[in-house]
Amino acid sequence: MVAYGAQRSPAWLVLEDGRVIEGVSFGAKGEQIGRLVFNTACVGYQQMLTDPDSLGQIVVQAFPCIGNYGVNGEDFESPGATVHGLLVREWCEAPSNFRMSGDIGGFMKEQGIVGMCGIDTRALVRAIRDGGEQRCLLTTERPADLAAAVTKIKGENITDGITKTTCDKMESIATENDGPRLAVLDLGCKRSFLDSLRAAGFALTVCPAGTKAQALAGLGAEGIVLSSGPEFGVEPGAYAKQLEEIYKLGLPILAVGLGHVLLGAALGGKVGALTHGHRGANIPVTDLRSGRTVITSQNHGLILESVGAGEVSHRNLSDGSCEGVRYPNAMSVAFIPAYERGHMNTGDIFRAYRTMVKKEEK
Repeated sequence: MVAYGAQRSPAWLVLEDGRVIEGVSFGAKGEQIGRLVFNTACVGYQQMLTDPDSLGQIVVQAFPCIGNYGVNGEDFESPGATVHGLLVREWCEAPSNFRMSGDIGGFMKEQGIVGMCGIDTRALVRAIRDGGEQRCLLTTERPADLAAAVTKIKGENITDGITKTTCDKMESIATENDGPRLAVLDLGCKRSFLDSLRAAGFALTVCPAGTKAQALAGLGAEGIVLSSGPEFGVEPGAYAKQLEEIYKLGLPILAVGLGHVLLGAALGGKVGALTHGHRGANIPVTDLRSGRTVITSQNHGLILESVGAGEVSHRNLSDGSCEGVRYPNAMSVAFIPAYERGHMNTGDIFRAYRTMVKKEEK
């Protein structure tokens, strides 16, 4: 494990409220402004670093040791890193795993991710939990003027993250069994989610976020999926008209993550923000119909405070917030369903997919 000595370079975290935390630099040099959030997962750090949902985040890892199994070229959720910074108690310079191709510090340096270690991450997580998420600046250059740094943080121009992460053009992805086709509206879709859909037997047409309803209707798809994506700079109302028209097509719809929030806003729901988001691979969610509670993976700070014409189908076991909605011809969940690794609501979600396109397994 790393011994953080005097030979290591310092780094600083400046919060929007004026607090400054000093630690040890690792990864890339430079500075980044982002939204300070915490993530409770003890594994999956490579997926988190490359998850489109993480765009604009400076992440505090609640688990104290990060990097023990290294990084590899197979588990990226997007072509490259999306986070703006990473804060950890310790990171492992000597990882060990048969799949690894390098360590997390080298990966972050290569990807331009500024990191800081050697800090009390538990105290920082508690501060976010109690005081809420806020903007911050992570830098390897000592801030000469604290007031100017805070002004810079507050003046950062945040643009719509969907436009930064959606695909450029339509792409068809076949399945071995010539299964039913789904149109996926790419709001910043993870690679693993597309893999899960294919593994469940679906052929896919992945479409840019701005694709209009009639263009989707012309694809011959039997259902539409609204993907997850980054909340960074997104105004839910900006997508309301487009998604309302898509809903009016009458095709079955499944929305996940950010898609869940945007569909809810389009169908009369009210969008709110959590004091601190649900971010991790261990978030308990209860299905209100079955009473079953499952552990889910999540990375979001926006929620639906009301659901318009929908019916709440899932709630967070910890805080009672809405985690899923059923509509007359749509269902949505705030968490990210997966096809394997049974700690997520795999069976229920994919049975719903198959029911949605009238291809339920017999």
